[in-house]
Amino acid sequence: MPKNVFLSLIFLIGLGGCAVNKVNLEQVPFETMPAASNFSNAKLAWQRNCAQMPINNSAPDVLSEAHIKQYQKICDHYQNLSASCHDLTDQQFYDFLQKNFDLYQLTTDDNQTGLLTGYFQPDLQVSTHQTSKYKYPIYAKPRDLIVVENAGILNPNAKGIRIAGRLLGGTLVPYATYGEIIDQGLFHVADVIAWCDNDVDLFFAHIQGSARLVFEDGRLQHIYYDGTNGHRYTTIGRYMVDQGWLDLKTVSMQTIKQWLKDHPDAKQDVLAQNKSYIFFKPADATEGPLGAFKTVLTPQAAIAVDPLFIPLGSLVWLDADHPTQEKERLQQLVCAHDVGGVIKGPLRADFYWGSGDRAGDYAGVMKSQAKFYILLPKEME
Repeated sequence: MPKNVFLSLIFLIGLGGCAVNKVNLEQVPFETMPAASNFSNAKLAWQRNCAQMPINNSAPDVLSEAHIKQYQKICDHYQNLSASCHDLTDQQFYDFLQKNFDLYQLTTDDNQTGLLTGYFQPDLQVSTHQTSKYKYPIYAKPRDLIVVENAGILNPNAKGIRIAGRLLGGTLVPYATYGEIIDQGLFHVADVIAWCDNDVDLFFAHIQGSARLVFEDGRLQHIYYDGTNGHRYTTIGRYMVDQGWLDLKTVSMQTIKQWLKDHPDAKQDVLAQNKSYIFFKPADATEGPLGAFKTVLTPQAAIAVDPLFIPLGSLVWLDADHPTQEKERLQQLVCAHDVGGVIKGPLRADFYWGSGDRAGDYAGVMKSQAKFYILLPKEME
């Protein structure tokens, strides 16, 4: 999904750095990705990947036009092979990948490792009607909102910059901030998808860029990003650390939520430090949220990337510190199916854990050092 969407929990500490404009590719033995890996989720992500081909290549230094053509041929071959074998075993899938792809580690001149954070799809308890319990609106995109996803179409110097606002007297002016929307509402220009029972949970759904709505009758509905008010995202975790309310070493989604619960009088002021506001759209898909590659995100087999360095639709092998188990590694084959407003650079990604509280427990604390490898089609014979 176009974004800001599915913003990583990097917001917690506001990590960042200098922009990197070059990525190095170093071929490594294919066995760097162990054959004994669990590919069950990766196979599903790869099937969804092939159904959405071709790759829209925004990183020509990494993926050539020849690679893209070969990708499609590999997908066609896999679909035929999978149909004849019904379902490939993990070993058969590995053998297929080894036959068709080479493995390259992504590095920069300064680093061989980067940062892997996590995101998830939160559950929101909702109702179709406003009540004393369900009183926080989940807005669809306002009718007066104007969004230009890439201002480069207007000015080459603004390539990649998103502009959003509304018309006032024929002039585009900034849209209302998060705090202004909360105070004043948007009922005259925006439909309400549902009413939520918890404003903090809804705030974090804005950060994730998607949610699963759980209605009173048990019905489920996915919603995903459909626009932003255009204001820059501000990390409330950093703000709370600067105020001395939380410790930088332990700040996480969980500690932020607990502090806000313990300090209800300060809640609205803290939340309003972030001026960004996300609008949602009900999803047609029932299996999960859609990523920027326009395919359903597969839990633990999809990542958000910077498409200037890792093209959407690419196969990526991750080798990272596990977010909660010090002695374990998170080693996973994933597809680059999403993007994120704070996911910048070649050694940076956001790992999709799935939906619900357990996924949130992992995503909320994940700040892992990771190595990134990309699978590129072998030279055409």
